[in-house]
Amino acid sequence: MSFLKRLFGKNDPGNRPNQTAQVDQFNQEWFAAVKRFPIVAQFNNFRFDLKHPDTGDIMQPHEGIAGTFEDWLQVESPWDRRRLLFELLLNAVGRSLKNWQLANILVAIRRPDQAISLFNQEQAPPPDSEDYADYCEAHARALQYLQRPQEAIEWAQKAHTAAKDNKTIQLRLADALIMTGECDKGHAIYSARMKDAPPSKAQTEEHVKHMFDTLFSLESGAVPSPVFAIDIGEKLSDPQQVAEFWQLAEIEFYDSPYFRMHHAYYHLNHGDIPRAMAKLLTLVQEMPWLREPSINLDLLFKKLDPTGTKMMPEFQQQLRQYIKKNGWTTEDMRALDFNLGN
Repeated sequence: MSFLKRLFGKNDPGNRPNQTAQVDQFNQEWFAAVKRFPIVAQFNNFRFDLKHPDTGDIMQPHEGIAGTFEDWLQVESPWDRRRLLFELLLNAVGRSLKNWQLANILVAIRRPDQAISLFNQEQAPPPDSEDYADYCEAHARALQYLQRPQEAIEWAQKAHTAAKDNKTIQLRLADALIMTGECDKGHAIYSARMKDAPPSKAQTEEHVKHMFDTLFSLESGAVPSPVFAIDIGEKLSDPQQVAEFWQLAEIEFYDSPYFRMHHAYYHLNHGDIPRAMAKLLTLVQEMPWLREPSINLDLLFKKLDPTGTKMMPEFQQQLRQYIKKNGWTTEDMRALDFNLGN
């Protein structure tokens, strides 16, 4: 669908019966996307007003991008709806972004393979340039989301050397440290960042939401890290808080393969094999270049379907061929030891 069609659809969906709630939700999600987009890309002074092409009047999102609203109605998951809105914004302003900013957006819409290709096509700016630290952080982010942490930490350290007080860079380094096994150093950075968070609320119905907003939300949190979120989520014990936390975290961090992989492991460790399988399968189908979830999905298939003939046999065969083609092994990765019973 063309960009102009997305901007100005033929129908006014707001006039349809029984769509008031959908219209309100779409408008809210659009404004949230417009707020989040520049934070992800890391640039300032961003506005995206929807104006009528003839009168110049400001239009409500469901009117100004009616074509996108039509597409949005067909999307169930909040993370895919956000990606849809980010893609519209990217189509509109992408040419004004620097390559490292564009890479940040590509990572956010779950295309880190395309993001890293931008870095492979150009040299890093000189260390004394204005963009150097942000470029290095964005490069580290793309590598981290491709699950190449040993390479990611090199760029994260370069960024940190150039801009030690930059909070985004601090978190990038902390995540890379955790992913390369230097957990004490990574947690020291998280702990320092948590000092910026406001005091926690008492144990009320709003406790988890408040905790999540003050710690993990990209817009308002002190430690918006998918790696740290996994660490906290695995320590919660109250069933209601656990359910709410993982629901919020999945929406916030669905762009992170590390989060999605460990979310699947969490379900597996708590006996929810179907949900764990579904999450690993979805991740590997979307991002087949990821070694660890691919190998662990194969191990899970072998445990549940030893003959390879009952559960998606064609996919199992393709998965094993891909693993063999890439020469992937379990060396230096978390290979799950499944104790699933018979």
